[in-house]
Amino acid sequence: MTKRKKHEGEWVGGIISTPFLIQEKGPCQPDLAVWIDVTRECIVGFELHTPPTSLEKVADLLESSMRHPVVGPPRRPQKVRVENEDLAELIRSRFGAKIHVEVGPVPELEAVAEDLFQMLEEPAGATTYLEDESITPEQVGRFFEAAARLYRVAPWETVDDCDLFEVDIPVLDVHEACISIIGALGESFGYIIFRSIEDYERLVEFSSNTPEEVPSMGIPLFSVNFDRGSEIPQALRKEISRHRWEVASADAYPTILKISEDGLRLPLRSQDYLMATACSEALARFFTRHGEDLEEGTDLERPISGKYLLKDLPGSPTVKIKALPLLGPPRLEEGEGERLEDKGLPDPQPPRQLSLWEAPAQGDPPQEVTQADMQDDVIFMEKALGMNPRPPSHKIGRNEPCPCGSGKKYKKCCLNKIQPPSDLLWILIREAHDRLMPRLLKFATRFGKEQGLQEAIQEFLPDGEDDPSEALKGQDQLFVPWFLFNWIPEKGPSGRRPASKTIAEHYVESERARLDALGQRLIQETAGRPFSFYEVLHCQPGVGVRLRDIFTGEEKEVKEKSGSQSLGVGDILFARWVSVDHVTILVGCGALPLPPSFKPDLIRLRKEFRRIHRKVTPKVLSQYQEDLRFWYLEACRDLKRPPQVRNTDGDPILFHTIHYEIDSPQTAFEALKFLSVEETEEELLHDAKRDHQGNLVEVTIPWIRKGREKDPHFGSTLLGSIHIQGRKMTVEVNSERRARKIQREIKRRLGDRAVYKTTVTTALESFQQSDPGGPPAERKKEQKALEIPEIREYFQEMARHRWMSWMDEKIPALGGKTPRQAVKTRDGKESVEALILDAQRRMDPDDVFGEASLKALEEIRKELGLD
Repeated sequence: MTKRKKHEGEWVGGIISTPFLIQEKGPCQPDLAVWIDVTRECIVGFELHTPPTSLEKVADLLESSMRHPVVGPPRRPQKVRVENEDLAELIRSRFGAKIHVEVGPVPELEAVAEDLFQMLEEPAGATTYLEDESITPEQVGRFFEAAARLYRVAPWETVDDCDLFEVDIPVLDVHEACISIIGALGESFGYIIFRSIEDYERLVEFSSNTPEEVPSMGIPLFSVNFDRGSEIPQALRKEISRHRWEVASADAYPTILKISEDGLRLPLRSQDYLMATACSEALARFFTRHGEDLEEGTDLERPISGKYLLKDLPGSPTVKIKALPLLGPPRLEEGEGERLEDKGLPDPQPPRQLSLWEAPAQGDPPQEVTQADMQDDVIFMEKALGMNPRPPSHKIGRNEPCPCGSGKKYKKCCLNKIQPPSDLLWILIREAHDRLMPRLLKFATRFGKEQGLQEAIQEFLPDGEDDPSEALKGQDQLFVPWFLFNWIPEKGPSGRRPASKTIAEHYVESERARLDALGQRLIQETAGRPFSFYEVLHCQPGVGVRLRDIFTGEEKEVKEKSGSQSLGVGDILFARWVSVDHVTILVGCGALPLPPSFKPDLIRLRKEFRRIHRKVTPKVLSQYQEDLRFWYLEACRDLKRPPQVRNTDGDPILFHTIHYEIDSPQTAFEALKFLSVEETEEELLHDAKRDHQGNLVEVTIPWIRKGREKDPHFGSTLLGSIHIQGRKMTVEVNSERRARKIQREIKRRLGDRAVYKTTVTTALESFQQSDPGGPPAERKKEQKALEIPEIREYFQEMARHRWMSWMDEKIPALGGKTPRQAVKTRDGKESVEALILDAQRRMDPDDVFGEASLKALEEIRKELGLD
């Protein structure tokens, strides 16, 4: 047995300053402590901390990462590399000679930081540049033309982002605004427009202050950025290609970003494109004319300025640009740089561009709510709701299937790939959500613990529910978010005044000082937002899903790590998605996904909504929340019921054995032989038994219905079997309707010569339990027969014919239309696709009928034009 190594490879670690803001104990930019296994090229541990982050926490993270690494088995590195001597000494004091510690550059951390910055600076996932009705393709095209010209001039090769320019555009009400050119570091390119030089200085102060000194920033920003083509959504690239808008290079796709004083990304309007076009065109002309003078970096005898009349733009705006007196970094007095160096302070650096993901909230610093404060009330609510504790997170084993869905083992796929925390925003949002829920549950007890809860449960469930606790079982992930964010109590928390708000909205109003900005954003985006039915379009297990709202048609990428591992394409979720910037999560989701077979009913419901409202919007869905919720709960009950097996007539399977007494076997045979429409009298009597005088004693007559003449794919159907033996006659059928029909037929043909005795019924469940699959010998015989090519081919052709005839059958789920008729409309085509997908998912490709059925379904797709 090989002894496992105790030491393995080299790790690097340190602290990364993140490019966003949080407000948990005052607005700040959190630090990310991280350790990377360089040998395996993967992150083994990371933690977010409120700055300043102590070196002890980084050393603690190293220790915990060795015991419980994010990727791979527990292990200890042979060597650790850090860039801080104090951190190196701290690690040496803890581990001694067990780990060799080096001090040196850590470019691996810089790579992780770069990935994080790029992730946060990605566009918000827009699908069109024409996001507002006021924006025209011509306006966007003119903006692209001006941006391409500016990119070719490349002003960032001439000046730094601390070289400022004043801009005036009177037509657009822009006076003494301030422009900063970004891109001198060779990374992000573009420019930022501030309202004034004071706003720029406030941003500089904001980025350099300690968290305790940071004020509420409140700086609106307007920027034009150039992104790589690979970072632009495919829908936008197609739109650019379709309109033939000019792009200077593969790295020069222009985008406009507009941020409010609260740090929120604002939608663009026609006026914004006019602003971006005018500034880009004027800057391109300005740097073409004055670039060499600006490149000198010396004080100029007179300010450099330019005035440009842009006649081809709406309103013929005049843009005036002036280089402000101080170009380059602030000049130090003689000897000042030496004094700073003596104090160990860094040289003055221009402020970097911030990705303003979240603005600090106004009010007092939030106060922590301890678990002890809320434990009793939360436990009460959880017990009352029947909430199950969250299952422990599953650590992926090396030999388990990789969660990326490749089909390979984890060790052969993603184990050795570097895993940067690209979902850091998702982590922050989920953590904010998880902090918020117990606080809201505690706050909900103010509305009357048991009484308020029972009122909510009564409203959540359909009327006449016999056992509410049973109906609610397993639906806590749906009920609790509805209870907190959608239910409106009759009275407020004081019990005196009308509520008219959800519990979450009351919480914001009452506990604003205790609520961080991200929590406020979550409540703002979630409270009152309707639930809907979402269809899974694409699923990446362990990462997320792409969903489409069946009613509104809107599509979103949803981050969902655990739920995505059990979903498949075509599944239907009753849920609510919530977007915070460009991260979308589910806040509330039904326990059971519905199969695609439920989609035609939802399409009919959508058609009814459109008939009444013309267009289905979230506001329209809000009017039907109770109906949609009850529809989903009823669908869940249908899924939990045992499936009802039916015969080819659509009748539930119920085996009937009907007993008669007859006067003569020959007489009964002569009267009933016509029920076998495909066998001659000679064929029926071939295996019959006779006595020594030649009289008929025993014979079996199959009751057969002839196939449809107009449908060559639909063969004859065996309805039952009649067995005559002496003076006894036994009839076997598999449904109640067929039993009544054969009894009428026997009465008509034999009259008093057949005396009814009794009927024995057997449910399919009893038949299956007593004889699951038939005797082993029979099953083995059937399997052996299917190995014969001719028999296998026969059954496959029979299955194929059955499915091909389905195209011309009237289907209840399609409103009584045939699939061939239904695909002539958009809704019908969508319904047929759902039914075919549902059928494909239920087929076993290893079964002889399943294999043939899957091939037939592909044929049907092509014939109906669904490919």
